[in-house]
Amino acid sequence: MPSPLGYGLIKALKEIHYFFCFFGLKGFSYISLRHLFCRLNQKNNLASAAKKTRTPIFKITTPQELSNILQRHDADIILASVTHLIQPKELSLAKIGWLNLHLGLLPRYQGINAPFWMLNNREEYVGFTIHFMDEKFDSGPVVVQKQFPNKNISYFATLDMLFTKAFDSYNELLERQDVGKPQNHLQKNRRRSYFSKPSVIDGINYRKKVGKFI
Repeated sequence: MPSPLGYGLIKALKEIHYFFCFFGLKGFSYISLRHLFCRLNQKNNLASAAKKTRTPIFKITTPQELSNILQRHDADIILASVTHLIQPKELSLAKIGWLNLHLGLLPRYQGINAPFWMLNNREEYVGFTIHFMDEKFDSGPVVVQKQFPNKNISYFATLDMLFTKAFDSYNELLERQDVGKPQNHLQKNRRRSYFSKPSVIDGINYRKKVGKFI
């Protein structure tokens, strides 16, 4: 029987194969070099930034460890970046709530890799949404949503632009006194769509017919 390490290796190889086929040789080389640069550039990683600001870092492996840390530090608000649902017990431990950054315009672009789908569908605008988290993916009350004209720049350039604008919005948001009051309230069900992980064929067709990755 394969070991857990074997399962992890197989999964990693499948992901590498997916990215290579999806992005193509140029795109895959770009993200590989970028990842390598980030790993080597220790001055700008999370641990270095936390050390400069004397912010503690915790490595969490179980939900109970997360609950214990949140209870101990009496959090007001949590900025989250997760790939799984947070349970109601953990959500209730932040006084104001959990905020999530979604690089897509909700509720139209729920799901995985919204920037790709917005570009692939040739939307007039691209954008991001900062929203409170609840018991469902991408469905909580909106706090900030901004959109920008789709200027047909590359996929990775679009990602960089959205991340930069979103982080600026996060900084502005945390300085406000009304951060706990969503500006647009609950998301309306009108034009609500969920997009799954794009396939290799989607990536190939995008390169051929729509735009470019780099």
